[in-house]
Amino acid sequence: MTEIHDVPLPLRLGLVDLFYYDDEEIWLRDGNLLLRGNNGTGKSKILAMTLPFLLDGQLIPSRVEPDGDPGKRMEWNLLLGGQYQERLGYVWMEFGRDHEGTPEFCTLGCGMRAVAGRGAPERWFFITPQRVRRDLRLVDGNGRALSRDRLLEALGDRGELHTSSMQYRARVDERLFRLSPQRFEALLNLLIQLRQPQLSKRPDERALTEALPPLDQAVLNDVADAFRNLEEERNTLDGLNEARASVGEFLQHYRGYCAVAARRRAQAVRQAQNTWDKIGADLRETAQALTEAEAATAYEDRRQEFLDLKLRQRRTQLQTLRDSPEMRDAHRLKEAQARVAECRRLYRTTQVKLERLISDTNREEARLAAERQACAQEREARRQDLHAWLEPARVAGIANAHDGALAPLDLPDGGPGLRSSSDLAIGQAAEVVRFQIQRRTEAIAQVRGLIQALEAAEQGERRDRKRREQAIEQMERLDQDRVQAAEVVDQQGTALVSALRHALDANRELRLQDPEALLAELEDWCQTLSGDNPAQHVLRQSYNSARDRLRSAKDAAEREHQEAQAAVSALKEEQGRIEQGELAEPPIPYTRDPEVRKDLEGAPFWQLVDFADSLSADQRAGLEAALESSGLLDAWVMPDGTLRDGKTWDRMLVPTVPAAQNLQRVLKIAIDPKDAAAARVEPETLAGILSGIGWGEQAHHAWIDGAGRWCIGPASGAWGKPERGHGSTGWPADNPGTRMARRSKRPGGARSPPKP
Repeated sequence: MTEIHDVPLPLRLGLVDLFYYDDEEIWLRDGNLLLRGNNGTGKSKILAMTLPFLLDGQLIPSRVEPDGDPGKRMEWNLLLGGQYQERLGYVWMEFGRDHEGTPEFCTLGCGMRAVAGRGAPERWFFITPQRVRRDLRLVDGNGRALSRDRLLEALGDRGELHTSSMQYRARVDERLFRLSPQRFEALLNLLIQLRQPQLSKRPDERALTEALPPLDQAVLNDVADAFRNLEEERNTLDGLNEARASVGEFLQHYRGYCAVAARRRAQAVRQAQNTWDKIGADLRETAQALTEAEAATAYEDRRQEFLDLKLRQRRTQLQTLRDSPEMRDAHRLKEAQARVAECRRLYRTTQVKLERLISDTNREEARLAAERQACAQEREARRQDLHAWLEPARVAGIANAHDGALAPLDLPDGGPGLRSSSDLAIGQAAEVVRFQIQRRTEAIAQVRGLIQALEAAEQGERRDRKRREQAIEQMERLDQDRVQAAEVVDQQGTALVSALRHALDANRELRLQDPEALLAELEDWCQTLSGDNPAQHVLRQSYNSARDRLRSAKDAAEREHQEAQAAVSALKEEQGRIEQGELAEPPIPYTRDPEVRKDLEGAPFWQLVDFADSLSADQRAGLEAALESSGLLDAWVMPDGTLRDGKTWDRMLVPTVPAAQNLQRVLKIAIDPKDAAAARVEPETLAGILSGIGWGEQAHHAWIDGAGRWCIGPASGAWGKPERGHGSTGWPADNPGTRMARRSKRPGGARSPPKP
């Protein structure tokens, strides 16, 4: 048993009346199948009749059988080599997946009916979500397989029936894989190649390559363009790497500069950030304190409410007690005691106030005496200070402005009021003197600063004059250098234009659309030197185009040379074979023993005929391809046109029913009289064989055409080749008589068999 996954996996497969199986069901585990058994037990048959046959839908032995043996046909799996005259069977496989929790199933199957003597079996395919043995029965109550009509009734509207393998293959791709037809075909071809027995011992790289889809031409063009531009991109990459190294060196210095500049510019930001952090910390502390205060306030509010409630209760109790008669007497007694206590307290208070007034009077008198002495000392000190200030004022010539300040010093000491006025005048005079001194000091400092600034300006003016003279001299030198450089640039520009003109005239590979316009643009650029050199980009493009063109021409010449060498080698080999009297022969099939024709009378078909002169080269190649693919080219013709008795292990040609349009129109009899074995074949016999094979598609049982297609009884096919290459049908058209003159020189006309 296997689990249901979300992708389609094979769950079961079965065979009904096929090979030696009656009604067999085989389970797979997780999409894997392991078959064990001795040789001949049917392991390969199960795989051949299930995968990839149920995906491909073709009964060709090369696609059904793992070894590709054309002798193993599908009808043998039904009739078992003559044990049955008629038999009908089925092969089926069930796929399943889990789609959003719901199991989904898809069953692929093929029904086949074979009748002895009728060749390939009749087949039909079905696709249904029904499950075999559960929803769908492929056998009736008597154990016989259902016919196609009964299967169609059993499917009903829950399945589809196909008779075309192409339509069936497209529906399988749509239901299970959803690939394109080309990709699905490539997948099937790859599966067929990979399942070959002993693939690792004899791998066929060509077959595996052909099983894969070809690359898109656009992808090949992109790869070719990428290879062409690889050198230019490598140079660009080298330049970018150099620029990157230079930028890296510059960045090492610039990072230090940027770090210093950023640190300087970020100093204010860091200070602001520090201030912000400090304010934030204070704010957080304040917020925390506020939170704690709010919590304490809330607690105190609750406690206050509780105390208020208790207070109201106590007041109510107190008021109740006060309103009682006992308390009224107690109140009167307490009031009398209170009046007595109040009188005593008032007496003590009055006595304390009297003592305090006496003490305050004594202190005020002592303080007044001390203040008078201090005022006299301060007055004398200010008079001395004023006289000390007046002397520098007289020296400075501003003493007249302070004459009024001396008057208060001569006031008599007539009392506290006079001393206060004198002190005030002295203070004002001192302030005026101090202000005048400060102003004159500032003026002197300003004059000194102006003198220093004048001296610095004179020094700077001398330096600027000297730098100006130096700059004028340097500018004159630069003007001379500029004139000389302009002359050199003109000379170099003229030389560059002349060199480019000479290079364009001498070089034949650089192709420019308008050389004169490029030269004129280069002359203008040499005058201005603005932007990039215009000739550099144009010449690089022309160089790249010439390089690619020469590479393509070189590759084409090498290919043509190799093809020519191969053609010369082939012609030399063909010339040698012609000189030795040998003919190009078709390869010997592995179904025929090379020794079977050693002593046999007659000749192969290709040695007895030649192309008609009216056929073109393409028709000759297609005709030879059809003859070789169908096996007629190397078939043996007996002299009398009869079949040899017994098992010949060979292909024989005999006259048959004539066709309306036959090979006598395109092939002519060319029997070499020098070849004894071929000369015994009667022309009438060969003419009967040619008339029995039709030319072009028709209702006759055997026909071929010039496009490489053929039909021999129930078998049909097609093949193509670029040119003819065997025997009489392979000689060049300009030497039609060469084949008649070249024969094997062995006695009796017998040819040595070629190497397979």
